[in-house]
Amino acid sequence: MTTSGRVINDLRDTPGSQAHLDVIGLGAGVVDRVKELLGGDEHRAVGINVAERANDPERFANKRAEGYWKLREAFETQQIMIPDDDELVQELTSLKYKVVNSNGTIRMEEKEEAKRRLGKSPDLADSLMLTYVSEPENQAVFAVAG
Repeated sequence: MTTSGRVINDLRDTPGSQAHLDVIGLGAGVVDRVKELLGGDEHRAVGINVAERANDPERFANKRAEGYWKLREAFETQQIMIPDDDELVQELTSLKYKVVNSNGTIRMEEKEEAKRRLGKSPDLADSLMLTYVSEPENQAVFAVAG
């Protein structure tokens, strides 16, 4: 409930913004509660399951891979700046991907695998990635992963 409250406050503080929320696991309850509290404005809370089929399934194994690739492209084209946060930088630079077939399909390492290697969940990196999974028109986006 605390996370739901934080999301609601962030949405109130940023009119016209949209929250991208991880719906896998505990996130499903957060999405439901935020949408309930938003009433007629529930479109501002978007539940995202990164295990679902990518928009470009030939290139990406799932939405997680697609989101991280878009994030990578944003860094490469200098369309993004991040705060000076050692934990976020460490997570972003530690995640791995691989090409899984002869078509060149990209798959990110599983979150559980990353947790084992890093000793913790890459929640900061995942939150940033969620902002790149879908592209709302003319809206500020923030994300919550857990």
